Amino acid sequence: MVNDPIAGQGANNATRMVEHYLQAILAHGDEAFTAEWMTQVFDDFWEYSGRYTTEFTNLLLNPPSESLLQVLGAAAQNRVIADDFMGHFNHPRWFLASR
Repeated sequence: MVNDPIAGQGANNATRMVEHYLQAILAHGDEAFTAEWMTQVFDDFWEYSGRYTTEFTNLLLNPPSESLLQVLGAAAQNRVIADDFMGHFNHPRWFLASR
């Protein structure tokens, strides 16, 4: 999965995806790697992480919503809010799941 670099999610996604696929391959054992299995592994990754990194990237690419502007304004004034927002670059799911 490739995302625009604005949110720094390319390497993050690659790392998460490698871990996800490795665990799925190890759990699969000696079974055949069918197209259905591969599709399911990707779909599971998409629901776990892929869709959140894509949404987070798009959130930063598109014109900001009023709520995002409020978060960024608050982050500029409050270190705790800034640290929390920046932490979502590592875990976009947390940001989007809390909306």
